[in-house]
This record gives sequence, C-alpha cells and structure tokens, in this order.
Amino acid sequence: MASKSNIKRAKLSSLLSLHANFKRFVALNLFASALLTASIANPAEPAFATDRSSISTTINAGVQVYEWPTKVQRPRGTVLAVHGTTQQAGCFESLSHYLNDAGFNVVAMDLRGHGRSYFSQDPHNTRHEISYSRSADDLARISKHLKTVSPRLKLFCIGESVGAGVVVRAASEHPDLFDGIILASAGTSPHFFSFDAGMIAHDLVKGLSDLDRPLDVADYIRKYSSDDPRVTKEMVDDPLSRTMLTGKEILQTGAFIHKTPNQAKLLAPNISVLLMNGGEDGIVKAESTQAIMNNIRSRDKKMINIPGCGHLLLGTSYLKKAVVSPLTEWLIYETDTSQTAAISKHIQ
Repeated sequence: MASKSNIKRAKLSSLLSLHANFKRFVALNLFASALLTASIANPAEPAFATDRSSISTTINAGVQVYEWPTKVQRPRGTVLAVHGTTQQAGCFESLSHYLNDAGFNVVAMDLRGHGRSYFSQDPHNTRHEISYSRSADDLARISKHLKTVSPRLKLFCIGESVGAGVVVRAASEHPDLFDGIILASAGTSPHFFSFDAGMIAHDLVKGLSDLDRPLDVADYIRKYSSDDPRVTKEMVDDPLSRTMLTGKEILQTGAFIHKTPNQAKLLAPNISVLLMNGGEDGIVKAESTQAIMNNIRSRDKKMINIPGCGHLLLGTSYLKKAVVSPLTEWLIYETDTSQTAAISKHIQ
C-alpha cells in the first residue's frame, strides 16, 4: 500500500500539472485573441497607393487621419473607419472609392501604436504606444469634429476586427454621436484548431518572460488573416503595417477584445447596427459574433454572413462585391429609405 507521503506527493504533482495546463490555456487564448485581423508587414514598397492628398490637413487628432471626400453635389453622409490590429488607416482607400461613388465622404484614423502614428520619428508622440481605450477617445473627438463641420450629414462608423471593439466602446460612451455603426469580423473567440499551439506557447512564453520583447507574429497571420493570397501579399508589402508586437501589447489587445460583448450591451437602443462576418473566417468563431449581436439592444440591427470570405473584409484593395454591395445598400437605406442601392461598378 502506498504511504501517505507518496499519496500527498502524487496529488501535489497532479495539481501542479493542472495549474500549468490552465496557465497555458489562458495564455493561448489571450495570444490567439490578440491576433484577430493582425496583418503581415515587412519593410518594402507601399502596397496601398495612398495619395498624400488624402492625408487630412483639417483634422488635428494627434493620430494620423485620412479623408476621401465624395464628389457628388449633395453627400448622403460621412463614414468614419477604424482598422484592425497591426494595420493602418490607409488600408481603407479602395473602400473609400466605392463609398464616394455612392455619395459618402470617408474618413479613417490610425489606432494608437499603428501606421504613421507609430512610425513617427517624434520621440514625444504619445500616440506611439497602443491604447485602445484612448483610441476610442480619439474616435469620439474626430467624430465630434465631423458633426460640427457637417451637422446635417448622418455619421456612420466602421470598425473591423479589433477596430470594431474600439467603435463599440466609443459608441456606447457617446450614445448621440453615431447614426449607425458597422462591425466587420467583430468576434472575440479564436479558432484554436487553426493555430500551432506548440509554436504559439513557445513564442508566448518568450514574450511573457520579458513583456517588452518584440515578437514576430507574421508567420501565424500569414496562414489565417485572409482567404485571398493577394490580400496577404498586399499586407506583406505595406511598410506602415506592424509585424512585431510585444508580449505586453498582445496581452493588452486580448484583454480589450474580450470586453466587446459586454460593452455592446451599453449601446443606445436607437442606433442602427450592421454586423458582417466571413463564412470562411479562420480566426474568429461565428458564435462569438452572434454573442455580440445578441447583446445589442438596438431595434435596428442586422447580421450578414458572407460565404466564401475570410476574416479581413474591408481593409484591402481586393474588395469583393459580396462584401461591398450589402454594406453600401445598408448605408443608402439608412440615409434614404425611398431608394434601393445599386452598385454599377464591377468589383474584382
């Protein structure tokens, strides 16, 4: 018969093993969540042919802001866009052309710690560091400016992936700011089977041993960020995207993302909401997007599942008609219910 001391040692060993596995599970969850929509970036030629004239000279928000005004005489409204983790505001340039044709002004802002706001050489630029809560404050400040300049135009806000969480936070804290919001790929739960758990755990342990150590996440995102290899190449070639995140930034991103469903409960019941997610999304589980949908109290909410599309839907030059058509139709409906949307331009 085993001695009492041996039994105690066996129980202690079992508890330690369970504790280690639990810590590993939490770490993987945070890491995978932090990679929602993360793009791939290496120093190279710009992938997005952003005309410098689109860089805003009228909106001073501390972070970089881009403006693409419509040429129609009577604009329908203004759309303000927020990108996902590691991307930059210029990724919405192609989308802006289609929305401009439909009669909407388009504005996009860098998240703090991203794009030109990150690569700035100014050592005193506090926007260099990631802060999603402060990015939500930036979004609110830019939105108030747009409402002041064009008080008669309806204001809509697009957020993709992590950007959707920023939009939800700003909209919940400022209930009278937006007429409607579009949340693309807004889920919060990752597909664990998509990731090489051993590699992630190894790299994450290295990052957590020194939270300020940069980790290269490009290899993970190269496999799962998009179903279209052209999109992946575009991201790789964009010098304003980030491919290195510290352990601190990874944990920070994961913690923020997981607040989105509860934050969605605080949205005003009169705000219009459109949720969009790709049917082939290899990063976000559809049920986590549904959880956000269920928590929204709005009387005017709609969710669209788009077959044949991956995670990244809007922040790319390779837009799909199946994505742009329902988005534009929804915006036109929200600004003029007497007309139906019609997009004549062919989208590759």
